[in-house]
Amino acid sequence: MEPLEEMAEILPNASTSSITKQKLSWWAFWSVFLTYFAGGFQYGYSLGSMNAAAVPIQTALQDYHMMRHNQTMTENELQVTWVSILACFPVGGIIGSFFVNQLRKFEYRKTLAILHSATVLASILLALTYAGRAFELLIVGRLIIGFVTATAGTGIAPLYMVEVSPRHLRGILGALFSISISLGNFMANIFGLQQLLGNSSLWPVLLFLTCVPSILLLMFWYFMAPGPRSLYFAKQNQAATEALLKKLRKTDDVSEELQDLRDEYAKRDAEERVTIKQILTSSNLRKQVWGTSLVTVGHMITGINAVQVYMGQLFVLSGVEASLIPYFAIAATFVLAAANCIGAKLAVKIASRYLLIFGYLTEAISLVLLTITATTQHLATWISYISIVSAVCFNFGFAIGPGANTLTLVSESFPQSARSAAQSLACFLFWFCFTLVIVVWPYLQDAIGGYSYLVFATLAFMFAAHVYVAIPVTKHRTFLEIEESYKRLKLPCHRLRRRHRASQLTNIPV
Repeated sequence: MEPLEEMAEILPNASTSSITKQKLSWWAFWSVFLTYFAGGFQYGYSLGSMNAAAVPIQTALQDYHMMRHNQTMTENELQVTWVSILACFPVGGIIGSFFVNQLRKFEYRKTLAILHSATVLASILLALTYAGRAFELLIVGRLIIGFVTATAGTGIAPLYMVEVSPRHLRGILGALFSISISLGNFMANIFGLQQLLGNSSLWPVLLFLTCVPSILLLMFWYFMAPGPRSLYFAKQNQAATEALLKKLRKTDDVSEELQDLRDEYAKRDAEERVTIKQILTSSNLRKQVWGTSLVTVGHMITGINAVQVYMGQLFVLSGVEASLIPYFAIAATFVLAAANCIGAKLAVKIASRYLLIFGYLTEAISLVLLTITATTQHLATWISYISIVSAVCFNFGFAIGPGANTLTLVSESFPQSARSAAQSLACFLFWFCFTLVIVVWPYLQDAIGGYSYLVFATLAFMFAAHVYVAIPVTKHRTFLEIEESYKRLKLPCHRLRRRHRASQLTNIPV
């Protein structure tokens, strides 16, 4: 794709002028905000609360083991148990990812309400862990919360957002999910201070607070906005869809968006709704699957959750004084929240393709610096502060790039018939890589120490290159236009395949 063509795609043109005049109604905004807040907050809070209360929870695990077996838990047993508890959250997400494609058959608002009621149940189980002296409740509770976060948060929420939002504001509204995650992480680190809830007697209360946003959604789900696309595709009621669009967009001119829905419905009517297996084998969707799948893998595999979950260990490895670690963790998560707000603002003006490239490159450079500081911190005390700045920069790069744009990119890149299956595939990759990083990180760190960051730095550089090659600009474009952009991409593997075919043709004997 030529540079001038790319620039033309970024800027609004005559075909999008009526779309960009649409406004975001308060009804649409708070509906999307509540959906993302409920799904994203519990994601970030689940990460932050376990990190903040790691010491008292591990102490409780040792006490439970002593009561049951009348012997002290070894360091290896404690690490295996702790990693298992941490991994239960993304394992629940893996299970939940298989249900996203099935749940798309039901009305989004009711589905969200049912799922978030399960979060309340799971939070009660977490709170009962201490009283019941059974860490199995901790495992079950985190499994359920991971399941809900995958289905309601990373699965249904982006599908709902792209329907309710004006096209030119999907970027900034998609960033609300990352903002909610970082806000949940930030609040968990504050509440997790030893002086507040992160102590041996109150850590169950800290874990129970995971359900607060879910309770808010259960109170107001009935008043959230229906999805226009779901309404039109389910009932083909043009009058009701038009009235809903006018209310959501705060304008009487929704003719272009209605026409887009008609065109998309006509194309979908000619196609069967595809399954995950079909999108993996479809030649027409190969570029979308290849491009978005690796971006989703990069979102997790570059180490963001390892940095968040094991942030305390990161600072210890970098030589930070133990008494200061909780406050540095709060500062790092605050920067992440602030960076997500900046990323949301940038998403209005800059295409997600360029934000992703910038984000991955920032992550890569930050991880290289973390490698240097972790392996040289014994030379001088001030080197540990460079590691803190590097961790903050890593959070900033993630928030600006992958954090704010990955799930929205997946939702925008596929036609309606394949969108839910693609979102389900993305959720599986998202949570599988999350689990992989959570399980592998501590053992990798034990094996090679600070050089573990260099592994993730290399991956971040590779994913930046992938986005440059395999992801087109999607900003200010309809779903059909985005599909055409993918078709125009010339991937290296396709060029090699064409050259191979051409060489075969030239070698055919006459």
